[in-house]
Amino acid sequence: MRRSGSKAEYLMRILPYRASNRAIDGALITFVEVTRMVEAEAQQRTLVEELNHRVRNMLFVVNAIAKQTLTQTRSPEEFATAFDGRIQAMAASYSLVSRESWNEVPLRELITEQLKPHQAEDSGQVEISGPDIYIKPAPALALGLVVHELTTNAVKYGSLSQPKGRVSIAWSVQSASLPLLVLQWKETGGPPAKKPTKKGFGTALIERELKQTLGGNARFRYGDSGLEAALSMPFDPKFMSLGPL
Repeated sequence: MRRSGSKAEYLMRILPYRASNRAIDGALITFVEVTRMVEAEAQQRTLVEELNHRVRNMLFVVNAIAKQTLTQTRSPEEFATAFDGRIQAMAASYSLVSRESWNEVPLRELITEQLKPHQAEDSGQVEISGPDIYIKPAPALALGLVVHELTTNAVKYGSLSQPKGRVSIAWSVQSASLPLLVLQWKETGGPPAKKPTKKGFGTALIERELKQTLGGNARFRYGDSGLEAALSMPFDPKFMSLGPL
């Protein structure tokens, strides 16, 4: 039971007692406060529901990535490599947000986690700059996949495939009718970037994640110096902030 006007929870116990003639002569009523126990049970139910929701979403994303990767690859070996890379990218982002107890994570660290498998950051070929911005879990997972696709493309075909190639990753908050977070990806020192005749799954995944999850868009520029990408998304307090909560 809950006392009127109070958030405290009590367990009430009524124990009748008898007189000498065995007739019930009264009752002993005791109250035990169980507020913390009730709150813990409610929190556990909320966590289980949230976990179920996240697992369903994750399985949906994995299923979509598997199907799309299969249609874009020419052999089981190529599929295994591409699919494993994308799953590892998801795992890296999940590990980061899980470490932060599903709170906001630093954008800088989110990016460096996707560079680690290729040791791109340690090679001195990557320059990262931008203000301290913290991303909430759902957009963080989406951005992790986006950065993974850009990094993988740079390692296979772009500037990170050459010893003298460089990648500059910079972001800023730009004022407009609606504040925007704009992330610039610029490759130099590698082979020329040629506009593909057919949109690949990597490009489609980047555009989909930005549009559906973040309400943003991606613009690509293919030039002799390498690929350039501008990723724009609303700087929405529901998704990100200039500091941790």
